[in-house]
Amino acid sequence: MIFDNTYPETFSTEQTDCDAKMVQGEAAMKVSGSWSIQNFLDIDESFNFGIFPFPNQTGDSKLIFEPNITIMTSAKSEHQDAINCVLDVMTGNKDLAVEIYDYTKTAAMLKDVTPTFTNPSQEDIDKYAADGMIVDVTLGNNQLVWGGFQEENAKDIAAWLQGDETFEEALAASDGRVDASSAN
Repeated sequence: MIFDNTYPETFSTEQTDCDAKMVQGEAAMKVSGSWSIQNFLDIDESFNFGIFPFPNQTGDSKLIFEPNITIMTSAKSEHQDAINCVLDVMTGNKDLAVEIYDYTKTAAMLKDVTPTFTNPSQEDIDKYAADGMIVDVTLGNNQLVWGGFQEENAKDIAAWLQGDETFEEALAASDGRVDASSAN
């Protein structure tokens, strides 16, 4: 059903193009994460959207919380003091932090720092948080199983979508991998 109602070039469309299709009303929904918020609001600052967890078999899936903007530095840099100064400014200057969060349309990870941009999905996030329906995957996602399981499932899903495998074959293949995965 999903493949029948998506774009023929769905596997080759870049994320920003998918985001634009959402904002321009050419797509009703997309599987995404918070990284799309900036794209959505850069195209139309009044774009209204909501979020929900990716459904699972038991109906109790949760929103996934994962810090996903990272700053990396070289461990071998001769300028470690300068790097540390930059990091200190970025984590200590709350006004700068708000500007960064507002520009990137991301949630604050620093204590006592609140972005000022309007996030249309914040009401959804707050509701899921109040209901205890957010899973923190900072140290690893236990809701979506990676390490072979997801990759192999993705291959079967693609084969099914492209008509090379039946839906039942894809499901059976996934079921056959559950016991060997870290899902248990």
